[in-house]
Amino acid sequence: MTAEFAVGAKVVHPHHGAGTVICISQKGLGERRRTYYVIETLVPEMTLMVPVGRADDCGLRLAESTGMLLDMLTTCADSDVKLQHDFRKRRDAIGIQICSGEFETVAEAVHHLRCLREERRLSETDRRMLDRGTDLLVSEFAISSGIGISAAEKRVDDVLSGGAVAA
Repeated sequence: MTAEFAVGAKVVHPHHGAGTVICISQKGLGERRRTYYVIETLVPEMTLMVPVGRADDCGLRLAESTGMLLDMLTTCADSDVKLQHDFRKRRDAIGIQICSGEFETVAEAVHHLRCLREERRLSETDRRMLDRGTDLLVSEFAISSGIGISAAEKRVDDVLSGGAVAA
């Protein structure tokens, strides 16, 4: 079943983060025409075109509510972390989690990397995965709650650090 998104919908692309559908456009080459969702993303700021017929295949979904996101972040922050010390296994597992684009799964990966960072200095690969995962969390939180990126970064960091959650 293909999800349909209206202009103005707050959506999340698993690889490019959260954004807003700014229009639905048709593009063509010769006789072949396709309809696209044109999405402005927050982090990084860019315009993304997703074929309407492939939106489900690429994992495009509606952004979750702010309350749901806070609940997921709190659950992750409160969970015990059992770190995989084998670099390759950890990298592969966390990479899969981040590529899923699912907020709760990405939050879990970010929480694991933050815990690892407390134990020791992160490798360049771990640091990039932490940055990418954090960007995905922050962009969805910002678009859901209607706040700016800086405020969303602080809020996500506060909750994952075990700080108080205020709606």
